[in-house]
Amino acid sequence: MQTSHVTPAQQPMIASSALLLFLLVISTFADHPHASSKLPQRKQNGTVRWSPSLEDIISGTGEITDTTTLAWCKNGSDCTDLTRIFPSQMVLETRASPYRDALFVWIRSGQKDTLDIFNTKTSTRTGHCEIGSGANLPLPSMSTRLQWTAGANILLTWSAGTSVVQANLYDRNGKTLFVATTDSYSISPSFAYLATFPSSSSPGSDYFHVYNLASGHEVQLNDWAGEIHKVLRLNWSSNNIDLQFMDRNRKKFHKTITLEKSGNGQAPFLSE
Repeated sequence: MQTSHVTPAQQPMIASSALLLFLLVISTFADHPHASSKLPQRKQNGTVRWSPSLEDIISGTGEITDTTTLAWCKNGSDCTDLTRIFPSQMVLETRASPYRDALFVWIRSGQKDTLDIFNTKTSTRTGHCEIGSGANLPLPSMSTRLQWTAGANILLTWSAGTSVVQANLYDRNGKTLFVATTDSYSISPSFAYLATFPSSSSPGSDYFHVYNLASGHEVQLNDWAGEIHKVLRLNWSSNNIDLQFMDRNRKKFHKTITLEKSGNGQAPFLSE
């Protein structure tokens, strides 16, 4: 299976109009087509409920004008309050995990973006953290995304400047598992791995890295990976990475990397 990788030059711009923000808010609970299609699903009912509805209290700038309560409802009626959102805050995204046993809420308050994470079975907050680099992240888009990964961690990716992409992985407690700054990235269809790599003539990152999105560990690479100067093509196939790249002498190579689980809960290893 071939998947396209993301570079800042290819990332679409997104307007910050109140209408667009409203559409983002009311649609955030729907599963993202890319983020959810390959992750395992279990038949477990559960939906979010806002009281009062976000539709009724959103202002022209996208901020809410009244305190609203977020509840998790089982079977459509058995609802338990999780948290309250206060006036002047923005609710940018709300998304349940593939197993619907956890939920995250992305909130903006002034110049600070925060992530609240809840256990929907116990109706408790398990994590709270500030995300990004201390300033407002761009609105949710293809260039700025929060998504659940294999292992029920949360991956944040966004454009951090010209030819620079940032990727942060958080666990359910809000702990940062890794921070990666790169030129480009690609996520495996199973959402189990993230590859970061240089893809331009003046790469923001000179090294090829692979991260296990379930454990948060970096995968140990073969020695030749240090010679990668520019990735020409990257395809995911099952647990394989089909890679074409150029070294610093502009010589082209084709390698196939097999990702294998170590079986002991640690990071998997690579075999060429």
